[in-house]
Amino acid sequence: MKREYDAIHQQLLPELEERKSRTRVKKEMIELQRLGERLVTLPTAYLQKAGIPHELLEAVISIKKMSSHGARRRQMQHIGAIMRGVDSVQIKRDLDEFEQATQRPEPLKTALDDFAYALICGRDEHIEALLKRYPTADRTRLRQLVRNAKGEKSQPGQTRALNALKAYLIEMGK
Repeated sequence: MKREYDAIHQQLLPELEERKSRTRVKKEMIELQRLGERLVTLPTAYLQKAGIPHELLEAVISIKKMSSHGARRRQMQHIGAIMRGVDSVQIKRDLDEFEQATQRPEPLKTALDDFAYALICGRDEHIEALLKRYPTADRTRLRQLVRNAKGEKSQPGQTRALNALKAYLIEMGK
């Protein structure tokens, strides 16, 4: 009798090893849903170029238009379900590639950058010293450029006025 049981057990053993536990399946589904959450953060233009399957692309684009928390939650679950039938390895590669492209190092600061920041952060003495060094410089324009750059300093990502100030400093030095 025991031998019959062992023979049946030996036949079922490979099948049992291939099956995943419910816990493992659930963890994989949660991982896929998190991968979908990372997809939602990407710009739509990049998603369209990345070669993501059409159904998944539509689901990701539609969640970006939703504002209701419940609707977004259900849509994320739907994205997780779609992700089960998609090559998640390729999507991970696309996400990693995008994140590496956005984490480029800051450009090196030059002496001109330091001088422009000294003008922005400093007082009128810095401007007066610059005007003594370059007497042909336009005092009004220089003060206006510094004032604009000071106002822009509080807004991250804005560099138009700072670049204009640097261009004027280069022009003065010629």
